[in-house]
Amino acid sequence: MGGVANFYLVQEAVIKSLNAGMDLVSICHSFETQSKAKNAVVSEYKNNDNFRKKINSSLERIQSLMKISVDLKVKKQ
Repeated sequence: MGGVANFYLVQEAVIKSLNAGMDLVSICHSFETQSKAKNAVVSEYKNNDNFRKKINSSLERIQSLMKISVDLKVKKQ
């Protein structure tokens, strides 16, 4: 089992995934691998206006979902 890792470095895979429209990327390997992915995202965010817009849109969707989740918990109580 290697999936994406058989074809891409984690840095490439995370950028491709986010550019393709994913809002979240789960990386369940070593801390070093997670750090490489995070650093790639931060670098791309700083240097690419289109990527920055995608990430900001993703963050808005995530925040909206979190608010809905909190609202549902409050209504349930």
